[in-house]
Amino acid sequence: MHQTFSCLKRPLWLAIALGAYVSQAQAQAHVETQGAYTLRVSTVASTQIPEAQARAAGITRAPDKALLNVVVQHRVSAETTRTVEAKVVAQVVSLTGRAQEVAMQANRENDHVSYLGLYTVVPNEVVDISVTATPTDAGKPLTVRFREKMAPAAKSD
Repeated sequence: MHQTFSCLKRPLWLAIALGAYVSQAQAQAHVETQGAYTLRVSTVASTQIPEAQARAAGITRAPDKALLNVVVQHRVSAETTRTVEAKVVAQVVSLTGRAQEVAMQANRENDHVSYLGLYTVVPNEVVDISVTATPTDAGKPLTVRFREKMAPAAKSD
């Protein structure tokens, strides 16, 4: 099932700022590299994002929502890496077999692109996450698969 989340509509600089909080809020980056391309994926419970930053980014904090953050990078030289556009497909499957497609929304600003998507979880639930990204300037897809235990229920501020 595809869902569109209108709450992910702010400029990329907010997403980047949010990324700093996501990384502080228990998110671990999962990485796959093929040749000059790297796929980076992280996820965090929306309640672990500070209220002010979530509000600024247009994200509604809720105990049953988590945020998926995806970036595809291209190493153009030993010193230079840039983010690139990609077709991103993400799926979250609970251990009980409940599967959901995650609608990923591109955020573009200042020659940088990242992808964000919200999905539904149960606090403390263990989910398997699969993200495949195919850079638009290269034909080979990159895939990251990982298992994540979602955060315990927390009160929204």
